[in-house]
Amino acid sequence: MPSPFATVTLDQCKKLGESRALTEGEQEAREFYDGEMWRDGAGWIGQKPPAQSPEYRAQLAAIRDALVSENVIAEVVHRHRAGVLGREPRWGFVPRRAIPDGQKPSAEEAALMVEADAALTAWWDRRKPLETLQGALPTALLTRRAPLRLFVPAGLRGDDGTVVAQPGRDQTPLDAALALVYLDAPAPDTAGVFADDTTRREASVFTYRRFADGVPGLPASGQGTDCAEIAFVVDDGATIIRVIEGETALDSAPLPLGGRLPVYELRREPLVTPQVRQGQKAINLALTQMVRNVNLAGSLERIMTTSCRPASTSTRRPGSPGSRGTPRRIACSARNRCRSARGPRRGCAASRCGIKTAT
Repeated sequence: MPSPFATVTLDQCKKLGESRALTEGEQEAREFYDGEMWRDGAGWIGQKPPAQSPEYRAQLAAIRDALVSENVIAEVVHRHRAGVLGREPRWGFVPRRAIPDGQKPSAEEAALMVEADAALTAWWDRRKPLETLQGALPTALLTRRAPLRLFVPAGLRGDDGTVVAQPGRDQTPLDAALALVYLDAPAPDTAGVFADDTTRREASVFTYRRFADGVPGLPASGQGTDCAEIAFVVDDGATIIRVIEGETALDSAPLPLGGRLPVYELRREPLVTPQVRQGQKAINLALTQMVRNVNLAGSLERIMTTSCRPASTSTRRPGSPGSRGTPRRIACSARNRCRSARGPRRGCAASRCGIKTAT
């Protein structure tokens, strides 16, 4: 029975990739992890100016400039990554067949194990796949999945898709073949493993854009051509890798990969849940308000103003209980507006003010 993915077109591959686009929450988690806390105002849960205000943009920009954040999401993700991939993994080779207790691999098997171990160790040191794994794990913690892709660069393949490994000096054929293999961690919306609903057979899809012209060593630019690479397993267990460019499709020779695909997906429940993202926003709000309060408390400006107080009056008669001595005349300081016991008086001269106060 042929693979249900044997007739998939380029447009269908692009639709499969688009089905893995990040949700709003996953995109928010990704940007928080990358340190983008503002998110055009969506990351701020504090008070905002009214949207109808003419100063809305200016006030929002002032809040953005004063934002203080602490990336606790990155701290949690890095701590988890250090616990899982903080050290070089220990690995080795054993024969595929079951070995009874008390027996050892044959001499031929032992020689193959030593050769494979030496070749893969050299490849591991050259390609540094641990760094690629460490870069892919945060994507799985943020967005549920992270694809890993083993591939041979297109520039190393012939026009017919074949690859020829030419051993160099002090190289075995296995060393030369592994030297052509690279490991990459593409974006989740460009690669993945998909299963057919009716047969449950799987296929891997990787979409990309090919650029005809460009400067070696610099990122490609320009229009480019949409391409897709789809891999599936045929009935005899061999893997076929098909490269689709427009209406043209080029199949690789059947690859004896043991029924495996060149793309593998790390899948797990997200570590950064909606509650974690809410906590990140609350921490940013608290830090920003704390700095604002400290700034205001440390930069107080007090304006002291003094004004003339009208002269106080007394209605007590001289010699009455509570009076102090003999009243005397004082100059009015209210600038021709004095107040007596019977109300305000206008037009008085400061030198002939008739208000009497107790001394």
